[in-house]
Amino acid sequence: MRNLLREDESGLHYIDYLRASLSEFDNPYVGWLGFLQSHKELVENGRDNSPNATVRRKYVWLMNYHNAVVDEALSELEPNATLEDGLQLDELLEARRIQN
Repeated sequence: MRNLLREDESGLHYIDYLRASLSEFDNPYVGWLGFLQSHKELVENGRDNSPNATVRRKYVWLMNYHNAVVDEALSELEPNATLEDGLQLDELLEARRIQN
């Protein structure tokens, strides 16, 4: 469990479940992309629709965490990496970024 614990720039400790989840899928990037898409939609919905400012701030933190994981995955890709169906992995990951 210790290898999943991280500390953000403000000193907050958290479980890094997004990075850890990549290795949990039978077909890693295919399953992970679906998971990231679901996570993206959950965060966008919470951020955009919560009537509570404190809760919205937590969703903004989740958005930043989500995007940092996507950015890290993009930086680690081999050039022109594709899935079995020929889709460009960088484009698929970029589409999972949450816009501000």
